Formats: sequence, C-alpha cells, structure tokens
Amino acid sequence: MKDKMNELEEKKSQLNISILEANRQFSINSPAPEMIEKYLKKDADIKNKPLNEQRLIIQNYVRKVTVFENCIDIEFIVDLVDGGGGSRTHVRKYFQKTFSECRP
Repeated sequence: MKDKMNELEEKKSQLNISILEANRQFSINSPAPEMIEKYLKKDADIKNKPLNEQRLIIQNYVRKVTVFENCIDIEFIVDLVDGGGGSRTHVRKYFQKTFSECRP
C-alpha cells in the first residue's frame, strides 16, 4: 500500500512539473497583446492597398467563403471575441433572411 502511495506521489510530482513546463512554454510562445494589436493595425487600411495585397491580407483572416443564392457564409481563421480559433459569420443581403433560410 505504501509503495502504491509513493508511486502515485511520484506521478503527481511529474504531472505538476509537466504542467509548469507547459505553462512556461505557453507564456514564451504566446504573442503579447501589443504585438497582436500591431499585427492587426498593419492591415487596417486594406482599402488603400493594391488588389493583390488585399487578397493576401484576406487570406490571412478568412478560411472559407461560401456563396449561397440569398447569403454569404464567411468562416474566419481568427476570432477576437472569445479568443477562440475561428468563427462563422453570416453576411445576409438587405432582405434579412434567417440563417436557416440561407442554406440550399
């Protein structure tokens, strides 16, 4: 029984070390908010850039665009709202159909 407890304590210690190392790696590899803001600001004046550069900028932020008869479905690579890894935004025409009506 004591050997089992010692074994579990050793595993717990190893897991704690792994967690600390993962947190350290995360803090090293994660961009600072200022860096993210600078990155986004460089593309803010997209309308004033040449068409080929606009396309490259859009490719950095948009994963997929699907055009339906009555709407456009845009799947973004970056989601700044909740810090997630992407979102889907429905862009509807002026007559405002519901999302379910946008599907073929």
